[in-house]
Amino acid sequence: MKKIRLLGKIFTSVFFTFLIASFGHAGPSDFDIGFLKGLSPASNILEVTPHGYGDIDYHMRTFEIRREVALEIASSMTQEAEGISDPMLRIALKELAKDIKSAPSNGYGDIDYWIAEQKTQDIIFERSSAKIKKLEELVSQGQQITLNRELGYLKGLEIALKAMTIYSSGYGDVDYHKRTFDLRKDIANSIAKGILENLKDIQDMDLRNKLEKIAIEIGATPQSGYGDVDYWTDMLVEQKRAFKRIAENFDLILVEKESNQNRKQQTIVKRRQTLALKKFVIILSSEPSAEELHEYLSKID
Repeated sequence: MKKIRLLGKIFTSVFFTFLIASFGHAGPSDFDIGFLKGLSPASNILEVTPHGYGDIDYHMRTFEIRREVALEIASSMTQEAEGISDPMLRIALKELAKDIKSAPSNGYGDIDYWIAEQKTQDIIFERSSAKIKKLEELVSQGQQITLNRELGYLKGLEIALKAMTIYSSGYGDVDYHKRTFDLRKDIANSIAKGILENLKDIQDMDLRNKLEKIAIEIGATPQSGYGDVDYWTDMLVEQKRAFKRIAENFDLILVEKESNQNRKQQTIVKRRQTLALKKFVIILSSEPSAEELHEYLSKID
């Protein structure tokens, strides 16, 4: 059984390497390029490796939160990959999602067991993050997020914002709740960092300012505190509300962009239809030449 799993991992690795090597033959669209840029904060989330000390609940909670957030990223990647025009990139993203989902999802054991499970998570998530960054380098390195790429960028960024709002309540001591708070804070801060890193590549100043405001709002959420179980339970509720509000603000930006894009697309379609109609009218109203008229009449003689 171990040999089968090993062969499966080797196949996935070789297949992804093949995709990288042969990438670019079809040419990614502007949406694809923007999308890869927008995935940067999601890859930052996967790189969050919060090691620390605590009891078994502390380590189990760390494992559970990282698993839930990673599965949300993988599910969103699989769904959003359908909108990617380049077939090789589309396959690569779906393979990446499978890699992320291959991380341990549950188990049972003592503290040493859960520490070992977290290390397995580290290996898989860091490898997946590196692959996302590699794709981003191949597709969009050094390229700005132009007006044509904004929607793709926002759809990629949406994946990270969805992961940030993942919230699962539970029961435990002070360390349990504090650990939940700290880890979710670290995940949110990694998103803010990813947004700020890409601001310089965005040409639209209005969009740049709106996204900078999102990053600032994340940084303004509670970062630390001190108290008993009730205190940290209240802090988690406040954190949940803040993250939800930020995600809703981002949704407004995305909806506005999608609406503008749709109107733009409709205008292009109408323009093409008008142009085609004009050409048709010109053809109908144009006088035939003597040769054309002679050829036509000769067919009905």
